[in-house]
Amino acid sequence: MDINIIAENLTELLQNTVNMTSVYYDLFLNPEPMDVDLTMWSEDGVLETVAVPNRAKMMQFASSGQGAPEGFVEANIGAIYIDELSLIPYIKVVGSGSTGWEPFETLEGVVSYLQANNYTTQNDVEETISNSVGTRVTEISENSTNSEYPTAKCVYNVTSGLKAYEDVGELLTDPKGLADVTKYAHSTFDSSKFMAEGSPIVTNDGIASGFSDSNYLTSSVSISANSNYTIRGTFTTGTLTTSEYVFALASGTTNQLSLMSNYYNDSHNLSIVYPDDSGIHGSSLNLDNNTTYSFEVIVNGANIRLLVDGVQVVNLNTYPNSAIDTLYVGRAATDTYPWSGSIDLKPFSISVDGVSVFTSNKVGVDTIKSDDYTVVGTPTISADGIASGFSTSNYLTSSVSISANSNYTIKGSFNTGTLTTSDYLFSLSNGTNNQLALKNDNNQLALVYPYGSYTFGTNFYLSNNTTFNFEIIINDSNIKLLVDGNQVFTSDTFTNGAIDNLKLGINSEVVTAWTGSIDLNSFKIYVDGDLVYQPCLKIPYTLSKTGSKIVNNNYRDRVSDMYEQFGYSPYYTLEEGLNFTLPQGELYGLIGQQALRKASINGINRTFLYSNRTQILTGSCTSGTEVVLSDPFVDSNYMLSVPYSAKSATAFTPTQTGDWFAIGEGILEE
Repeated sequence: MDINIIAENLTELLQNTVNMTSVYYDLFLNPEPMDVDLTMWSEDGVLETVAVPNRAKMMQFASSGQGAPEGFVEANIGAIYIDELSLIPYIKVVGSGSTGWEPFETLEGVVSYLQANNYTTQNDVEETISNSVGTRVTEISENSTNSEYPTAKCVYNVTSGLKAYEDVGELLTDPKGLADVTKYAHSTFDSSKFMAEGSPIVTNDGIASGFSDSNYLTSSVSISANSNYTIRGTFTTGTLTTSEYVFALASGTTNQLSLMSNYYNDSHNLSIVYPDDSGIHGSSLNLDNNTTYSFEVIVNGANIRLLVDGVQVVNLNTYPNSAIDTLYVGRAATDTYPWSGSIDLKPFSISVDGVSVFTSNKVGVDTIKSDDYTVVGTPTISADGIASGFSTSNYLTSSVSISANSNYTIKGSFNTGTLTTSDYLFSLSNGTNNQLALKNDNNQLALVYPYGSYTFGTNFYLSNNTTFNFEIIINDSNIKLLVDGNQVFTSDTFTNGAIDNLKLGINSEVVTAWTGSIDLNSFKIYVDGDLVYQPCLKIPYTLSKTGSKIVNNNYRDRVSDMYEQFGYSPYYTLEEGLNFTLPQGELYGLIGQQALRKASINGINRTFLYSNRTQILTGSCTSGTEVVLSDPFVDSNYMLSVPYSAKSATAFTPTQTGDWFAIGEGILEE
């Protein structure tokens, strides 16, 4: 090739390199906001030029970094910033400069800012903004000026500020956080949980008062005799004059357990009463007028304890522990002496063996994995996936494919109920030929294989009405059985045949049924470490007033299961008085719930609309000049950060000049 052509090509290559370097610098490194011209050949062979905003210009609208932006990142009102450490988004709510950033993934920071600066005249912001979450995990950087928690994972709470914890997902005992989560767990009230007798006064917030012999509340509560249970609640005394009952647990109209203020020797002594109205057992606490107390009654067999504000005041071993079917609030079942003060119904709860059997809060069940089984007959299956009522005509079945000589594991949890001589928990079969089953054999847990011809006792003996966790591990011809984490059986005689069917609550021949219950959420089959079958996954929760979901500690395994399978689990879990855990995963489960559905930017005017219909509008205004909203709200009940003389869903007329900020329910096009 001619040397001149080579030199020309090299010169062109070097010039192109210089141009590319210049373009790269302007796009990514130049601190001056600008549009950069990029050229490219189209499919038709035409050289086209496209203007692209550089990184500095884009950072005027959105940016990210490690740590909160307040005091460090300069931007104009409406700009967005993402903290890469905590994944918390922030919005610029005030002017230019580096201050005025507020977290806004749930809008709480924005609401807090507006309230603190008197930007809204609406009294109840929480009713205006729905589906926000009361506490949220953030991050304090190592340079934080917070001397109490210099560097830690935190929960940000609008009303009580920053609380620090070691790690998300960890079992936490911090008293500040425990108090916060407990408060939110009892922040809603479901009036349908009670039946009003007469006309007691019950506010929308669950404060009950105005009790008399004919004005009180009742509710159905089922507690078997000799159960271990706990009652929690809060009451306010009012002006005490004589003996008064806070609540009573009864069998029909016979009091079994009551809490009362007993007037004796000119004192009002808090007392527990059992087994009827005659057995008054005084405590070491005398009540004061117009004072609020929190109580906890703990029953364990014949032992009964009363704690008030966390201090034990009664401890007796004479409790008869009879069956209970009715709760009375504001008076006893048959005695008079109604309560003269008030009772906060929100924290009132009853749990049996740690499982809630009564709460006045709003509750629900999230279906994480739908039912994957066929119901034969009419076994009993609770809303949260506990199956019972098995018989030869009432059981569950499902197709399960496991090849011969596979390595697999079966896990689950069951309650024995009242055992007979032979009760089958489950069976795996090929057609109707049993390959593997787990059963009760004369109160001994036993494995059955193959073809139902051999029963292998484990020397692990079962008790009635007791819950056990099991794990069966198969590796070629070796089979192991673990109960509650302890190995109780191993053998190298397992015939590892193919499997195509599972039956729960019955054996493969449909002859002998299980007498207790099976937790369908816990039943899982793994092949070579991969989960191949789970009947369902359902998580019961209590709903807080801010939309967050709190799960009882008895269901922590389900919350963890969700996180392991799906990479996030947007639930707090709580063991009252002891510990709690924080939500886990991507934005702590809020990506799917509050995803950004619409964003538009026109100069200083910006619109952000989320999947929960929350809409944020920002802009600037001049006093007396009508502002027509680029995106209307559903009505005029939105928050506005400037005073106004007129306001509608589509426009407002401000009475001052400056930047403005509006939050409310937008119109979401499906």
